[in-house]
Amino acid sequence: MAIPVPDGVIGLLRSIQSRFPDFVDRNKHIHLTLKFLGEVQPDVVDKVKAALAGVEFESFEFSLGKFGFFPSEDFIRVVWVGVEPEKDVVSLQQKIDAALKPFFQADKIFKPHLTLARVKRLDDKKKFLEFLYRLKIPDVVVRVEEFRLIQSVFGRVNEYRTLLSVKARDCV
Repeated sequence: MAIPVPDGVIGLLRSIQSRFPDFVDRNKHIHLTLKFLGEVQPDVVDKVKAALAGVEFESFEFSLGKFGFFPSEDFIRVVWVGVEPEKDVVSLQQKIDAALKPFFQADKIFKPHLTLARVKRLDDKKKFLEFLYRLKIPDVVVRVEEFRLIQSVFGRVNEYRTLLSVKARDCV
């Protein structure tokens, strides 16, 4: 499940990515993941779609936040941008978790973010952090009016297919 990010915001984030050093792999498919399901058996897909279709939420907005890191700033493997405020995204994610409870375990930890890059190697962490903190994160607002169930198909060219789009109550 993911919240789609408008093309204009993706363009701004790509301009940040373009300044990243060569030792990072830039994320090509920028979105806000609400829940990763992994491989789902074909007989469960329709049940998942039905459960998700029943998730009700009102549209909301968030702004891009600060840089963050997984697993931590001390050991950087992923660079991401957070969202502010988090509460509406977290609320939507919890509704999704509840709807999928019969099929999947709830996420123990959820941190709303947009992944920008994966770090292959990091020789000078301090220098990299100084570089990142000098970059300006665009001051933009994203309006969330839907979330999508997305199927990832990996091959020579990775493909992402929308299996279901669930609109906010006030956007139907």
